[in-house]
Amino acid sequence: MKFLLLHLSDMHLKETDGFIVGRAESIAACLYDQLYKVNRVFVAITGDVANSGKQEEYHLAKEFLNKIKCCIQRERNVPVSFVITAGNHDCDFSKPTSIRDTLIREMQENGEKAIDDEKIEECVKVQKNFFAFRNEIASENVISDDNLIRHQHFDNSSGVTFWSINVSWMSQVREKQGQMVFPTSKYKKGFKNDGALSVVLLHHPLNWYAQGTYHPLKQLVKSAGTIVVSGHEHTQGASDQEDIYGNQNIFIEGGAIKPHEKTIPSAFNIIMLDMENNKYLCEILEWNGTIYVRRSTAVPWREFREIAGKKRSELEPDPSFEQRILEVGAIFSHPGKSTLTLPDIFVYPDLRELIDDKKAKRPFSAKELADNKYERVILRGQDKSGKTSLLLTLFSRFVSNKEIPLFIGGSSISKVSEQDLAKLIEKLVTAQYGAENLEAYKQLPSEKKVLLLDDLDKIVTNEKARSKIISFFEERYKRIFITTGDFFDIKELISPETVDVVKDFKSYDVLPFGHVRRLELIQKWYNIGEFCFMPDVELNLKVDQAEKILNTVLGKNLIPSVPIYLLALLQSIESGQKNRLENSAFGHYYNYLISDALKEIALRPDEWDEFYNYCSQLAWECNQLKKRELDEAELRAFTDNFSQKYHPVDFAVRIKQLSQAKLLVAKDGYYSFSYPYIYYFFLGKYLATNINNSVVVALIDHYCDHLYVSDYANSILFLTHFSKEDKIINRIVNNLCGLFNDKLPVQFEKDTVKFNELLDDTAKLIIEDTDIYENRKTVNGIKDNNESEENVSELVDQAEVNDIAELDLFSKINLLFKTIDIIGQILKSYYGSLTNPQKETMLTEVFDAPLRALKDFVDYISEDKEALIKEVEGWIKKEGKKLEQVELKAKARKGIFNTVGMFNFVFLYKTSNAIASEQLAGVVRRVVKNNPSLSYKLIELGTKLELPGKMPIEEIKNLKILTDGNVFARRILETYIVHHMYMFKTDIRDKQRIGELLDIQVGLQRTIDIKSQHQKRIG
Repeated sequence: MKFLLLHLSDMHLKETDGFIVGRAESIAACLYDQLYKVNRVFVAITGDVANSGKQEEYHLAKEFLNKIKCCIQRERNVPVSFVITAGNHDCDFSKPTSIRDTLIREMQENGEKAIDDEKIEECVKVQKNFFAFRNEIASENVISDDNLIRHQHFDNSSGVTFWSINVSWMSQVREKQGQMVFPTSKYKKGFKNDGALSVVLLHHPLNWYAQGTYHPLKQLVKSAGTIVVSGHEHTQGASDQEDIYGNQNIFIEGGAIKPHEKTIPSAFNIIMLDMENNKYLCEILEWNGTIYVRRSTAVPWREFREIAGKKRSELEPDPSFEQRILEVGAIFSHPGKSTLTLPDIFVYPDLRELIDDKKAKRPFSAKELADNKYERVILRGQDKSGKTSLLLTLFSRFVSNKEIPLFIGGSSISKVSEQDLAKLIEKLVTAQYGAENLEAYKQLPSEKKVLLLDDLDKIVTNEKARSKIISFFEERYKRIFITTGDFFDIKELISPETVDVVKDFKSYDVLPFGHVRRLELIQKWYNIGEFCFMPDVELNLKVDQAEKILNTVLGKNLIPSVPIYLLALLQSIESGQKNRLENSAFGHYYNYLISDALKEIALRPDEWDEFYNYCSQLAWECNQLKKRELDEAELRAFTDNFSQKYHPVDFAVRIKQLSQAKLLVAKDGYYSFSYPYIYYFFLGKYLATNINNSVVVALIDHYCDHLYVSDYANSILFLTHFSKEDKIINRIVNNLCGLFNDKLPVQFEKDTVKFNELLDDTAKLIIEDTDIYENRKTVNGIKDNNESEENVSELVDQAEVNDIAELDLFSKINLLFKTIDIIGQILKSYYGSLTNPQKETMLTEVFDAPLRALKDFVDYISEDKEALIKEVEGWIKKEGKKLEQVELKAKARKGIFNTVGMFNFVFLYKTSNAIASEQLAGVVRRVVKNNPSLSYKLIELGTKLELPGKMPIEEIKNLKILTDGNVFARRILETYIVHHMYMFKTDIRDKQRIGELLDIQVGLQRTIDIKSQHQKRIG
C-alpha cells in the first residue's frame, strides 16, 4: 500500500485570511501527480490551526481543509483523512486564566509529579473550540482519546497509526523554551508501536520541554513513532536518527502556511509512504508568489529512503543508560541541531590486525565486529581515537542482534577477587538494565552475553591481577571486546607466565581516519538539520571546502586524524569565530584546537600570554637543541631559565597543566609536544615574534632555501600563519624562481605538437552520470592506499645539499610543489592585505615554475622519441602479449601519449589546486591577461573547475577553439572537465552542452578508469 501524508502546520487563521483559503487548490494541486499511485491521503496538521483559538477562526479552517479535500477527490476519488493536534495558538486566552496560570507555575516548579487529571482538565479549557473543531472534521478511526493524546488507526495491520499529542495543553501567551512539562509516565504503557507504521504529531519540537520532561518524552515518542512530525518554529527540516538499537526515527519539521514573518515563504511538506517497499520520500514546498513549488534539496533527500523497523532485545537497557550511550562525550555545537547525539556523528573507524610477523593486513571497517565470527578481540588505539564511542555503538548493535552486552570501564575495576568482580557485574547490570532484570541476566547462557571492557590499561593493578580479571570474564562470556592504549601491547599488560590467557584473542589497531572515513564524517556532519535541505551546489561546496580544509590542516600527520579533532575542526569551520591571535586563515584552525585544549585547565584571560610564551620558548629550545623530546632535567633547566627571564613558573604545576591540556606527553622519562602541529604552531609563533633577531633570520633563510626537508617546510608554513613579512615571501618566491630556471615555461601551442603524431585516431570520451560521493569515495580510497604504501616504505627526507642543482629530479619536483603549496596558502590567507602587484608577482611565478619543469620533461622525452617507442615496445613484449608489429607500435605510441599527457595534467592540476580560490579569481584573470598563453589559460580554467558551481562554458568554448588540431592540449582540457564532472555535481544541461562542444558522449562510462592506485587514467 502507498499513502500520501500532506503535512500542514501553523496556519494561524483569522477571519480576514480569505486569501489563505484561496490557496487550498494550489496546495491540493501539488499532490495531483502522485495521486494515481496511492491508496489514501492523510492531511496531518501539527497545530496552530487558528490564530487565537476563536470559534469563527475554526469555521474558516474547516472551509480551507474541506476545500483541499474536495480538490484532491475531484482529481481522484481516494480516501482523505484528517489527523490534527493542537498548538499554542489554538488556545483561547480571551477570558481570565489566573487559576490556570497558578497551576502551570506549580507544575513547572515541581515537574510531572505535580500533574493530575483535575489540573489537566482545568488547563485544557482554553482549547474548547479546538476540540469541537477537531471532533467535527477528524473523527475517523479513533481508538482512544483523552485531553492529551488521541490514537487513530487506519487500514488494518498494514496501515498507519497516528498518535496526536496535545503538548500545548499548558501553553501560555508568552511561553519560554525549556519550561513545558508532560505526564509521560501516565502514557508509558499504552503509548506504543503496534506493528504498523506509526506517526506521532507534536506542535512544539522536543527542545521546548523542561529537562525533567525532555528525555522521558523523547524516549516515549521515539519508542512509538517511526515518523515524528512537528511545527511551531516555522523552519522546515527532516532527519533520520538512530537510537541505540539501530532503530530509525524520522523527524520532520513543518514550515508555516501563514508565517508571522514576511520574509519567510508559506510552506508545507509532502511525505510519500511506500509500505510495500518500506520506503518514504519527503518533499518541501514553498509559495513563490503564484504557486507552491518544490524546493531543491540535497540529492539523497530526493530519493526514497528506508523506513527501518523497531528492534528490541529480551532485556532492554534502562532509559538512563540509553541516554549515556547517546551522549557524544565531548561538547560540540552544530548550527543545525541544538544537542548532538553519538549516532549523529559516529563513523566506524578502520581496523588492521596485528600479527607476529608485523606484515600489514588490509584494513576493514570496525562495523564488522558485530558479526558472530569475532569472539575475542583486543582493540589498540591512540588517545582520543574513539575507542569508547566504538564500544558504545557496538553495544547498540549487539542489542539489535538480540545479544545482551555489558559495558565496563577499566577505571571502575579496583578489586580483583571473584567475589568483588561478581559484585561489580551485578552493580553494572542493575545500572544498565535495571534491578528487576538482574536475575534474568544471571540466567542467560554465556553465548548470549557480550562483555565490552574499555581501557584495560587504566585498571590500576599489576600484571597478574589483569590476567586474573581476563580469566574471570573468559569463563562467563563467549564474546569479549577489550580496548587499550596504543602504547601497550596486550602481553605487556599481563603476567608473562599467564600469557596463555589471551591466546584466543585477536588484536587490532584502531586506525586514524583516512580520506574515505574523513569524507564520511564530513557528509554526516552536513546531513544534520538544515544542511539536509540545501541546494546541491551549496551542499557540495560546503562538503568540498570542509574536505580541503581538513586535508590541508591535517597535513602529513601534523594533527592526529581522529574523530575528536576532526569534529572540532568542522565545528570551527561552521562557527567562523575570530580568535585571540591575528592568525592566517589556516592558522585559525590550529589556534582553535589549542584554545579548545586549554579549556581543560581553565586559564584566566590574563594568563594566556605567559602560557603561550612559555610554549613558544619551549619549541625554540627544542629546535635549538635539535631535539623533539627533553628529559626531566633539561625541562626543569628550561623552566628555571624562563622563570628568571620572564615570569616565575612552578615546574610541577606547569607540567600538570600541559599534560591535562594534552599539549605535552611524558614517556619513559622524556617530555615532548603531544603532536607535531603543537610544536610547529609554537615554533612559528616564536619565529614571527622574533623576526628581526639575527639568529632567527639566519634560520628562516636556511629553511626557505631547503624546503624539500619536511621539517623546514612545516616550520616555514607555520611561520606564515603568523607573519606575512615581505622578506619571508620574497625569499620563498626567489627560491621558486631558481627551480628549473634554465628552461622557459612550456608552450602547448608549439612545444608539445610532436606528441600529436603519436595518435592515429582519438577515441571519443564517454561520461557517465555517476554518484559524486561514490566517485569521491573511490578517489579517496586510492589516496589512502597510496599513503599507506608510503608509510610502509618509510620514505625519508632528501638530505640537505649546498645548492639546488645537486638535488635529484624527484627532490626538485617535491621542492617545487611544497613551495607552490606554501605560496598558495599565503595568497589564500592574506588575499585582503597583500597588494595586487605582490599577488600578481607571486602568482606569475606559481604559474611559471611548474611550466618550466614541464618544458624540461617535454624536451627530454622529445630528444629521441623513436628510441623511446622502441623501448616501450620491448616492455609490452615482455608482458607476453602477441601483437602484430603495427598494433605493437600503435600501443606503444598511445601509452607514451597517455603517460606524457597525464604527467602534464598532474602538474597543471596541482598548480591550479594550490591557488583555486574565489578571492584570487580576479588576480588570476589579470595574470592570464598579461600572458594569454594556452598553458596559462588551462591553469586558470583549472582554478575554476576545482570549485563546485556552474561550468565556465564560455571559457571552455574559447579553449576548444585554441586546441582545435592540437590533440595533446585538447586531451588536457578534456581531462580537466571530466575530473570536475566526476568530483562535482554538474547540471545535465551543462553536461550536454559540453558534450556537444567537445564531442564527448554523455552516457555509460567507458574510458574513465580509476583502477590504478597511482594515477587516474583516461584511456
